[in-house]
Amino acid sequence: MRRLRWVPWFAGVLGVAVAVAGCSGGSQTQPTANAQLLRRGASWMARGLANRDLLYLSDDGDGDVYVYSFPAAKLQGTLTGLSVPTGECVDNAGDVWIVEEGTNDIVEYAHGGTIPIATLTDPNNAPEACAVDPKTGNLAVANAQTLSAGPGSVGVYAHAQGTPTLYTDRQMKFVLFVTYDDKGNLYANGVDSSLAYRPSFARTPVHSPQSRSIRTSSKPPTFSGMAST
Repeated sequence: MRRLRWVPWFAGVLGVAVAVAGCSGGSQTQPTANAQLLRRGASWMARGLANRDLLYLSDDGDGDVYVYSFPAAKLQGTLTGLSVPTGECVDNAGDVWIVEEGTNDIVEYAHGGTIPIATLTDPNNAPEACAVDPKTGNLAVANAQTLSAGPGSVGVYAHAQGTPTLYTDRQMKFVLFVTYDDKGNLYANGVDSSLAYRPSFARTPVHSPQSRSIRTSSKPPTFSGMAST
């Protein structure tokens, strides 16, 4: 397990909504034959969404993800039967990954689609949010904590496949949000060991196991639960 160095973060946080640009191409991920993919309810989606910009908004209370046109904000569909969906992220193909805290899964849907096309398991962790590296296609997941109430971590799935490499920090009690910049650097924030909300980030070079920190004197932001990309 690798460790990251953390410093105060100066920017906003990634939350439970993501805006997705329309694209003509689909995902290269092959459908996954998994019993959990078959448990979904009656999801629905309007026709002709393949090339339209969409906003995905999760409701962890009722287990649904609502899909709106963007920026008009008109309801275009609903993905149902999810187990505590807490966050979403989008890959370069325009497909959407949805984090399910209730099952410790990260499930992928095609842009405007209603049937899951892939799933990743986040073993022994409680996932909260995700982000996709635009340079490599790696999928990063913020794990709030372990299932045994241990400290949180960031799990990185190479090319959005397989099992994750975990990054931890002794001073970070819960990890709540993650995002990448356009250079492939990974950022995360959460709550420290005193349970105070102190956003932080770490910078991980794409081709190096070593992390580098970026110093800032800016004050931490207030907690936010929504952002768009």
